[in-house]
Amino acid sequence: MNKSKKIIITLSILTILMFISLALFADSYDSNEAIDDSEVKIAKIIKARSVVFADQNLTMPLGYIPRNKHIAIGKLIQSQSIPIHPVLVSGRMAYIKQEDILYLDGQKINDEFSMSNKEHDIDLLFEKETENLKLNNEMHFYLGRLNTGEKLTTMFERIEGIKPDWSWMFYADFIHRHSDSRLFYGASFEYQFLNLNETSFKMFIFAPIIGLNFARNDFLSFDLQYKLILTTGTDLKTKQEQYEQPSPFIYGSRFSAKLSLINIKGMRPNLELFYQMTKIQNLQSIYNNSAQSVEGANGIHGQGFAVGLSFLF
Repeated sequence: MNKSKKIIITLSILTILMFISLALFADSYDSNEAIDDSEVKIAKIIKARSVVFADQNLTMPLGYIPRNKHIAIGKLIQSQSIPIHPVLVSGRMAYIKQEDILYLDGQKINDEFSMSNKEHDIDLLFEKETENLKLNNEMHFYLGRLNTGEKLTTMFERIEGIKPDWSWMFYADFIHRHSDSRLFYGASFEYQFLNLNETSFKMFIFAPIIGLNFARNDFLSFDLQYKLILTTGTDLKTKQEQYEQPSPFIYGSRFSAKLSLINIKGMRPNLELFYQMTKIQNLQSIYNNSAQSVEGANGIHGQGFAVGLSFLF
């Protein structure tokens, strides 16, 4: 087994372990708390559509409950000067504003609101005629530039006598967020290329994503994220087509900070700044445009930026 295959297998195992760890860690955020029967009240929704939130700061809406629906609520909580009540939604604790409900003091906990039926399935409570708040999944589409770094830049200068600085990149990120956690994960699919007069280098990349959200509301969202860079294919062409050129394999890390601005009907403009540290296998030497064998490159280290749009669904 050659070195590249060993690296691929090792990185694949690490990626699987990373997703397993993330899933276990995300599960630790699940709110499986029970509402004590002694604290439960029955209330009726008095707003046309009362928003249910996943967090006490009321920054992560889950959906709507329509007017006149009867629900079981827990003990009153004060959150940022806004009185709220806990309510169980699909096995997790959620929160609803006090101003949206009317207490039904005369009603007691009966079979309709027994311990087994105090959990409200928010999917069944959505008004089908209205637009639901869909915030768990996102698709991001980016156009960006990457500084190729000293090693790759020097290699292209040896091949063609031209010193490039930046490569182009197009990529799409799929992100899944847990409604009750700041952690998120996903995957990225990327096409990166660098074209000179007689030389081109193209890369197709798959990258698992793990990240942490620090702020999220309708006006902005700020994330820090990590990508494990793995090339699924590369294409390196020079003027010397009679010589077989190497097929390099690239792997490594990309750390980024991402700012998403105002939410307009589920769409956000994004700016991403990142730093990439990757290793290149099987590119020890290459034929330049004068048919001479020159030293290749063993890594791409450089900063980059990208702009794009994200869509919530």
